[in-house]
Amino acid sequence: MKTHCVRSRCAFTPSLLTFVSRMDKTVYRRNVKTMTTSIKLCMLAALGVTVGMAAPMCTTGTYDTYFALGAGGCTLGGETFSGFNINPPVFITNTTGVPTSMTQILITPTAVGNDETLAFSYETTTGAPLVISLTDGAQLFTLGFSYVATPAAGTTLSSTQMTSTFSNTTPGSVSATKIAQANSGGTIFTSAVNDGGVNNVSNTYLGPVTAIGSTGAFSIRDTISLQAQTGAVTDTGFSNRFVTAPIPEPPASILIGGGLLLISSLVRRVSRNRGLKV
Repeated sequence: MKTHCVRSRCAFTPSLLTFVSRMDKTVYRRNVKTMTTSIKLCMLAALGVTVGMAAPMCTTGTYDTYFALGAGGCTLGGETFSGFNINPPVFITNTTGVPTSMTQILITPTAVGNDETLAFSYETTTGAPLVISLTDGAQLFTLGFSYVATPAAGTTLSSTQMTSTFSNTTPGSVSATKIAQANSGGTIFTSAVNDGGVNNVSNTYLGPVTAIGSTGAFSIRDTISLQAQTGAVTDTGFSNRFVTAPIPEPPASILIGGGLLLISSLVRRVSRNRGLKV
């Protein structure tokens, strides 16, 4: 290799410049490839941790199986349902032919898009469908329980609704009430169904769709009250409906976008430092 010096400055021959240029490009490509691989591995690891921590899917089961899920709960559509509990009084009844334990409440989850429903129905001790029927003035049935509904990250609980399937002849009465309140406190949202003081044929009756539009965990409390008085009442179950709504730019998009921006930033940084000083 030869150099030519003029006024104390040396210029490398073309062969040396070619060698340096090739080495520069090799190091550049190697650095970019290494950094890109590292970022991808970090992103996959983060996503893996999130998936590993996810609750199981909600499936049809009796209330005691949901109770056993504890604080972890299960996921349905865009929500996690957890912390199922029976509120005192557990069951108030002075008649036969009604549920007397958690094993006689069946929960059937369904989800269509961002619309999630937990349907509650009654069973006999052998697991057969049960229709509560009160025909004596001394007969009554009351059930109360609670759980927590948590919209997925990046979504809000848009609205809730209570529905109930019953019939009655006055003054036999029916009341099915659902309230929702953020775990942090604040407004209490209510959706309720009742007989309205008139006779009602057996049908599924809808409570109002109650708008919420907030993020975070919500405490849900249901109370069912049936009284025959001098009339009659039948009840086959009730449903809690939830509608969630996405928030723009969910966390997954932010994570991926942030990773791409980081890669771009590192590539530009390496590009600025490509020149080798001689």
